[in-house]
Amino acid sequence: MEDKNIGYGRKLDNLAENLWENKSTSLLIAEDLYLDNHSIVALKTELNVLSNVFWEVELKIKEAQDFLVLWFNLTLGFLLYLSYSLSSFGKTINMKKEQFKNMNIIDLNKIDTQFLKNSADFLDEIKDEPFNSFPKEFDFAANQKGVRFCIDNFLFKNLKIKIDLMKYYEILATEPILSNKRLIIN
Repeated sequence: MEDKNIGYGRKLDNLAENLWENKSTSLLIAEDLYLDNHSIVALKTELNVLSNVFWEVELKIKEAQDFLVLWFNLTLGFLLYLSYSLSSFGKTINMKKEQFKNMNIIDLNKIDTQFLKNSADFLDEIKDEPFNSFPKEFDFAANQKGVRFCIDNFLFKNLKIKIDLMKYYEILATEPILSNKRLIIN
């Protein structure tokens, strides 16, 4: 091997600092969802971070970060995420960058500034509430309990969405891929 191929000790021209400055963010969307042990699709950190298992997302409308965290953890947001992602034919769901970029979400430019502030306040209220596994959270929601149910209620009420999610909760709570239980048809 030639000396020029060995990179130990050479200056990288601030590559790490440039990567940090240009790519770090506090809004993260799951790149891979491990359905056995993950319980959320999106999160917001207090400090900017880089990740190898989340997509770092930078929004033009910074005030919409909290709303987007709620949106992706909404039951319909979860279903939207699943519809654009790829399955590994197992318990792993993968969101490729191209699918993520093409995902249809609510137009953030049309959301009222006060509602974005209310979303931030609501996320702050629930941020310490633990999410359970996806099937458990949907089972709680079917019984009008749990964090996901609270998020659904908050967003549906404020966005004036009128959909009865009870059937969705029941189906998702027993979905074999999520629950790891055999489907029993009566």
